[in-house]
Amino acid sequence: MKFSKYFEDFINEVKNNSPLYEELSLRIQNEEYILALCENVRPGQPVPNMLFASVQYLLLSGAQHSLKEYYPSVVSNAKEPNEAFPEFLDFCKSYEKEIIELLKSRLVQTNEVRRCTCLYPVFCDIFAKVKRPLALVEIGPSLGLNLLWDQYAYDFGTGEIYGNKESKLVLATEMRSEMPALLSVSPPVAERIGIDLHVVFLERDELWMRALIWPENEERVKLFEQAVEILRTQKIKFIQGDGTQIIDKVVETISDESVVCIFHTWVANQIPKDSKLALEKKFEEIGQTQDVFHIYNNMWDHYLHIDSCIDRELTRRTVAETNPHGKWMVWGDLN
Repeated sequence: MKFSKYFEDFINEVKNNSPLYEELSLRIQNEEYILALCENVRPGQPVPNMLFASVQYLLLSGAQHSLKEYYPSVVSNAKEPNEAFPEFLDFCKSYEKEIIELLKSRLVQTNEVRRCTCLYPVFCDIFAKVKRPLALVEIGPSLGLNLLWDQYAYDFGTGEIYGNKESKLVLATEMRSEMPALLSVSPPVAERIGIDLHVVFLERDELWMRALIWPENEERVKLFEQAVEILRTQKIKFIQGDGTQIIDKVVETISDESVVCIFHTWVANQIPKDSKLALEKKFEEIGQTQDVFHIYNNMWDHYLHIDSCIDRELTRRTVAETNPHGKWMVWGDLN
């Protein structure tokens, strides 16, 4: 069956993180009706994420069905997941029209704000080298929460708080290596620009962003909600388009007094190979006329990379291994 393998692989992703999705994925692998329903997912989108988010979105929106009793995100004292699948199947059949509409119209545009624990050391490292304000350009920013990394506080497990120490949002991660140097600096941000194929609007899309978080992940929900409150006070410029194609045009609008930092976090798995190569080419072309950095992971491998063109000299560094949700990090020169 066409999509069965996606759910088989998804089990490894949610194991120990979402017992409900693990159980449902196990059963969905052999359920022809639900696998056929997944035919409505847009090409290139992660199929299990789309299906599960669509169902949770409807439940969070108030859909009345006994399935809600298995969702910790919807009820207190949720039932154990081992009996959830028959209810899940019935829900999909009962709300088939609404689910298909979501599968056809929505995208997986997650904002895992804890990933900023990996971005913060990167931008401190960059600022220490260039001593100029940073112009941030994120490809695939969703709501743009990661563009606000300088507005958060950070706990790397040393007993000291870094970043914006006045922030109500403290992001914690396990540092499985020596601490990165230069975390005491406070990089100034001159501009925040997000380029997305489909721009996300807080007023319209907040609940969908919430639905993309797995039902048991209460801490992720709390961090998301705190970051959203900070977002309401900040200004981000969003541009709709393919960042791999228009990045050079966007960079042309940025003041020469800033250093351009192009970045994306765990979105590259949705970017076709040809577009990745086009992005790298445009980055190198931009670097022939101005200083620019490219920060990325999940593009060619799972490591965190910093490519730079300073005074037209191209340098590529592999600086960290990171957990996809920012739970831990190994920092160091991994070249």
